[in-house]
This record gives sequence, structure tokens and C-alpha cells, in this order.
Amino acid sequence: MTTNHSHSGSSQPSVGRGCHIKSAQKRFSKPIATEVKKLDAFYIAEDYYKRYYDKNPINPYCMLVIRPKVSKIRKEFSPIIKEKE
Repeated sequence: MTTNHSHSGSSQPSVGRGCHIKSAQKRFSKPIATEVKKLDAFYIAEDYYKRYYDKNPINPYCMLVIRPKVSKIRKEFSPIIKEKE
């Protein structure tokens, strides 16, 4: 598994991510390779795409593709996930 982390600030990216990667590594047989680099440009999504899953829970794509992935993430990382208030 390969992941990319980008940051836009001039300071160092959060070191805390390393802990999550080490925790996730236990679930995979191949090493997780992570590249951390400064973000060149960041574009804010149009309003239509913001919170798409929350706004469209009965959309077939959301139900068949996104919901199982969200459920798996919530189950595996429940100790570190902060729920909405």
C-alpha cells in the first residue's frame, strides 16, 4: 500500500501520522510506503462535492461503495476517530 501525505504550511507535517501508519501496518502483509511532501497547490472543492456522502446517503454509489468503506474505517480505527457532535 502506498500513501501520499501533503502539507501546505511551512512547518513540519504532524509526526502523529506515523503512529497511525504503524497501527495500520499490522493489517497488511506488504509494507506501507509513505511519501510526505509539501503541497504545491490546493483547490477547494465546489459546494456540490462537499459532504457528498452525508448529503446523499441513499445514492446507489454511496450505499454500495462508500458505506462499506466508511463502516470498515469506523470499526478498525474507532479508538482514534472523533465523531461529530
